[in-house]
Amino acid sequence: MDMFEMLFEEFLNYKRDKSSKKTIAAYKQDILTLQTYLTNNNIDISKIDELICEKYLLQLNISSNSKNRVISSMNQFFEYLLKNKYISTLIHIKKYKKVKRLPKYFTKDECISLKQETLNSKNEKHIAIITLFLNSGLRINELTNLTKENINNDKIRVIGKGNKEREIPLADKTIEVLNNYFNSDKYNKEALTVFNLSIKQIYNIVKKYLNILGFKGSPHTLRHSIATRMYEDGADLLEIKEFLGHEDISTTQIYTHISSDKIKKASQKSAI
Repeated sequence: MDMFEMLFEEFLNYKRDKSSKKTIAAYKQDILTLQTYLTNNNIDISKIDELICEKYLLQLNISSNSKNRVISSMNQFFEYLLKNKYISTLIHIKKYKKVKRLPKYFTKDECISLKQETLNSKNEKHIAIITLFLNSGLRINELTNLTKENINNDKIRVIGKGNKEREIPLADKTIEVLNNYFNSDKYNKEALTVFNLSIKQIYNIVKKYLNILGFKGSPHTLRHSIATRMYEDGADLLEIKEFLGHEDISTTQIYTHISSDKIKKASQKSAI
């Protein structure tokens, strides 16, 4: 066993009582990969510095977020080495800026195709579900728990994350679709909720129509899609934040990846 392996084994023994099995496995993968790099480049552990570490990270063919996990493992290892006087200077690697994944969304034309596919089904319940997702930005649990009492003329009231209540304006096209549903034999007046379906059932309905069109996505993709269209059509971020029920404006800022009227006007214009 060489010096690196001995020190690493000591480090793992030190961490085992303080870390989960998953974290220990990450340490093993990350640090042993570093060891391979040092061995291949004839670098002794006592000679390692931040520049060497940065060169090592540059040659890793992984995302910035994955590199940050490697950096975390390396920094923990180096802290242990310093604490036990195996190295004389702390080596601390700065993490990469976290890259936010842009949300997947459907274009307006794709949303129109989805709406048309449900219209072709002539199933008023399915049409109402898809239309609400497309035009109201509801989360799937919000739509599942929606009651008739939550719907008041041209707006709906929902309880979102953290029991936060918000009102969402209904576009004329959405009101028309809902009225068609309420007047159809698909609507159960005795049910506790508007659609009388579970989250899984509603999810499967959305997936059914997406699959017919060959679209990859979920109900949450439809939520991203209305937010994207609203941003394109002139709603500002604060309006979209209130519309979606976001706690923090930073969550809403993801929609600035697309190239102001009041929220009701924007949602009317964006309706399909």
